[in-house]
Amino acid sequence: MRRWALDGCGIAYKSRLDVLADLRAGRLARLLPGYETEATPLCLVTPHRLMLSPAVAALRAHLQHCLERYLAEPGAGGAD
Repeated sequence: MRRWALDGCGIAYKSRLDVLADLRAGRLARLLPGYETEATPLCLVTPHRLMLSPAVAALRAHLQHCLERYLAEPGAGGAD
């Protein structure tokens, strides 16, 4: 769907994370700036949550921090 939207074939309803680079680069335009889509969870799959090692817990925290920072960078807000 992202590729179709980039090729001008129509409108795509995508996760902001999937198209954020295209929005920031001006390749795609946000059509409804006042509308927010539902949150999409990003899952980290492990054998069992009780077996979560300190290293995996640190990786999870690091990824969460990086994604929050990426989404909050200039151009990531409602004006995209």
